[in-house]
Amino acid sequence: MRIWHVPVEIVQPVPFDQDETHKAYDPVYAQRFWRILLQTTRVFTIFRARFQGKVSPIHLFWGALDLACTRFSGRMAPEHSSVPGLADRVTRDAYSHEVSSCGFWPGAPAWSRSSTATPTPSPRLP
Repeated sequence: MRIWHVPVEIVQPVPFDQDETHKAYDPVYAQRFWRILLQTTRVFTIFRARFQGKVSPIHLFWGALDLACTRFSGRMAPEHSSVPGLADRVTRDAYSHEVSSCGFWPGAPAWSRSSTATPTPSPRLP
């Protein structure tokens, strides 16, 4: 198996083998993060179970380490706009139909929230 050596879904990614900034490892914080993922998975399992339509498995996007679960309506959606660091063909395929997702993301400097609930496309409000 080949593992892609460059982070994705982040601005200005640095290949792992060249990254000298983010190399610290603290086993206590690694275990805390693992426990957070376990508890988040418990919540997402309830989110999945209460829906009778098509639902994704709970999945981890290793590029930004976000955990997510998505419900699919089956209705077509308008074309989704570009996402930095993600190929447009991936975005168009992922959001070709209406979805409702919930997620947990450890965050980044520009993002203050760690949990999300997102309908795509965004509903039109009066």
